Amino acid sequence: MKPGDTKQVNVHFPEDYFNKKLANLDIAFQVRLIEIREEVRPEIDDDFAAQFGKYEKLDDLKKDITANLDQGYAKRVKQELNEQIFEALIAKSEFELPETMVEYELEGIIQETEQSLAYHNKSMEELGLSKSSLTEKYHDTAENKVRRHLLLGKIVEQENLTLTDEELEDGFEDMAQAVNQPVEQVKLYYDQNDDKLEFFKHALLEKKAIKLIIDGSTLEESEPELKKDSNDKNE
Repeated sequence: MKPGDTKQVNVHFPEDYFNKKLANLDIAFQVRLIEIREEVRPEIDDDFAAQFGKYEKLDDLKKDITANLDQGYAKRVKQELNEQIFEALIAKSEFELPETMVEYELEGIIQETEQSLAYHNKSMEELGLSKSSLTEKYHDTAENKVRRHLLLGKIVEQENLTLTDEELEDGFEDMAQAVNQPVEQVKLYYDQNDDKLEFFKHALLEKKAIKLIIDGSTLEESEPELKKDSNDKNE
């Protein structure tokens, strides 16, 4: 096709297509080619780095990118370690869960889902979701969250863990970076919402409890197992 040309494109939408109005339909689209563009990549040099404002040399940009990647990797390692700790704790702990706490966690998960969809101008109805389906899907997740809170809360209580002013300040700094807002704005939000502040403080205490567990544990590093390619043929 050349610019200005038109063409008919026939499309069949499967029966399980997410938009039920189009499911199992054959539709012919008339398309017209407006223009053809070529992607031109810039030279990766000092001038390219300068476009980002705070860099004079390409090496400075590379160092910053590397530092960000290292930081992201460290966070992923920490998250994975936390998950392994929780899995071990939950596996060894069997106790009755207050249903009200599970319902509270479920409600939070559903609200987060609705807010995330709204941000992208979507609704649960459009995607065939409902509160009942999400409740069924995330019930186990909510139960595990409650178990974590109860277990870590018990450790906080037994070890008499408290927050120093410096630790709370560091928590505000981390939150400000996470939400990309000035730290003063974050502090103002919590100053105006006492219940949110108490929840935030408790979350920081839970982090201290996790660190206490890690510091008192023996960690072993192991090489990841490489998955065998299913296409490989046995010799």
